[in-house]
This record gives sequence, C-alpha cells and structure tokens, in this order.
Amino acid sequence: MAKDFSNPKKLGFMRVLQFFFAFNVIVTISLLAFLIKGSYELEFSNILDFVNLIFDSISFWLIWQRKRLARHFIIGFSLFNIFIGTAFNIATGHFSLVGQLFSCTPDLILLAYFLTSRRAKAVLTQPFDAEVKQRELAKDLDCYQPRTWAFWRNIIIYFCVFSVVGHWMEAAYCTLIRFGMIPGTYDPNSQIWSDWLYPFIVYGFGAVACVLLLYPVKNFLEKRIRSRVVPLLISFVVNALVCTAIELVMG
Repeated sequence: MAKDFSNPKKLGFMRVLQFFFAFNVIVTISLLAFLIKGSYELEFSNILDFVNLIFDSISFWLIWQRKRLARHFIIGFSLFNIFIGTAFNIATGHFSLVGQLFSCTPDLILLAYFLTSRRAKAVLTQPFDAEVKQRELAKDLDCYQPRTWAFWRNIIIYFCVFSVVGHWMEAAYCTLIRFGMIPGTYDPNSQIWSDWLYPFIVYGFGAVACVLLLYPVKNFLEKRIRSRVVPLLISFVVNALVCTAIELVMG
C-alpha cells in the first residue's frame, strides 16, 4: 500500500531538520554574546557561519510555512556551501578529500533529502507570494476600519505596547554594542537600564504612523501604479521621510 505523504502535519525527517536549524540558531546567537570585540579576528569560517545562521533561520521559517520555495532554497544553499567550502580549502592549500567529505556531510544530507523526498514535494506546496497572503488576511480579518471604536481602541493599545517594546529593543541594541558585536556607543547610566516599563513614546508614535499613514499610502500606491516594484520603492522613501520627521520632532 502506497504511503500518503500529503498530510502537512506529518513532516517526517523535516521535523528533525527544523529542530537542528532552530538549535544551531539558538546556540550560535548565545555564543556570540561571549565574544568581545578586539579579542578575536573575524575569519572566513566565521563569516560563513554567520551566513549559515541566516540560512538556518530562513529554512526553518520556509518549512514551518510549508513554502514550495523551501526545497529550491535549501538545495541551492547546500550546493553553495559545498562549492564555497571546497574552493576555499583548495585556494588555501588545506584541501583533503576525506576531510572535505566530512565537513560537507550536513549539506550532502540536505541535498540528497530534498532532491529525492516525496514527502517534501507533497507537503511543501504553499506559494511564496505576499499578495496571496495579503488577500487571505484581508478576507479573514479586515482590521482597518477607522470609523469604528474598536479600531481606535486598538490604536491606543498599539501605542502603549510599542512604546514599551521600543524601550526593550533599544536596550537590546545597546547590549549588542556593550558586548562588542556591533560598533557604536551607549550610556551605561541611561534610563534604558532602569524602569523597564518606562515608555519610549517615539516608538509608539512610529507604530501609530505605520497604521494611520504608511499602510494606507502603500495600498494607495499599489492600486494606482501597475507595478510590483515602483510602489514599494516610493513607499520606502515615504517611510524614511516619516520616520525621520518623527525622530526630529520627538528630539
């Protein structure tokens, strides 16, 4: 009797891959917190590890969303890892057939699985299309109703929530500077590090601007301009100008 591979709840070996993708992301980010700028050199292998960190995150999300693109993305990146790693070792004179096969084993497993797996072909079927997702959201839950009290109540809630979350985001950014992971300066005596529920209202106004101004502008441009790229480019410029204006006004 032939097996039914079409049940999206049964990912099979892909569930194991998801676990290892998530595990690698968590471990790599955790280890980054212990690296102090100036005490280590960023070598090619470290850069490749960072690239693979992004790859694991995207692969996890694509499988979670059952995107058809997951197969092609993972196959392509596995080939990229194999080619780049082999070329680098040959160029530096460290190439060894046995050692290279050992280091490429995870990519070879991914490559073989997604090239041959019938379950992956049957389960990963969702189109990677933002417009499809947007239509589904608009059909199931139309939240943009400015003539209703519920809409403005939500705006107030968003303002309060994002004001506090913005405080936490700024603290996280300053923490990355503190550990030397990104360049910059921070004030160790700033209010960022105390009273964690204190609202940074500039982020609240930014969230409100997204809902009341930037989102309607994007929709208006998409309706008026018959192009996929031009509305996004114009919307990006408008977003930058609005965010800059909010920062200047709020000081």
